[in-house]
Amino acid sequence: MKHVGMIVLVRIPTDNCPLAAVCFKRSGYNTEDPRGLKKQNFANALQVTWHGKGEDDESDCSILYREGREEIGKEATEMVIGNAKLVESSTKENGDRRATYAVLAPIKFLDYIRTGIASAGVEFITHFKTVMIRPLKDQDKDGIESGKLRMFSDEFRAIKKAFEIFA
Repeated sequence: MKHVGMIVLVRIPTDNCPLAAVCFKRSGYNTEDPRGLKKQNFANALQVTWHGKGEDDESDCSILYREGREEIGKEATEMVIGNAKLVESSTKENGDRRATYAVLAPIKFLDYIRTGIASAGVEFITHFKTVMIRPLKDQDKDGIESGKLRMFSDEFRAIKKAFEIFA
């Protein structure tokens, strides 16, 4: 099984134009469960712009394209998919492979994002804000308190590397 994600970075149009990762907060509901709407683990945790799973024989690009269309919309996905760079890759003990890609997108990318019930909103993470992020722990499974920034460790490492590459 493969787990593949994408981090989209944009320059926020202010005086100092900070670079920001476009992240999403997990909602309290999982809409992809075939048994219907169910409670989502780690509600309010931060996630990369989009991610998904695929089979070992499926290309990373194919997974990214499919999941991007589902999670943020076709137009937003097509705007960035061709320019992504691999920033984090690992293999878990069970053989699952994880890969996270990143891309620098124009600010108009934000106009094309379409989200659904699985997202509790967009969060812009600047390099400065990364110091406030903590890794998720088992006790966070029931949800993250408002105002606290928590993220899966592999995605957090990928965001830090993306800032190094695109700064």
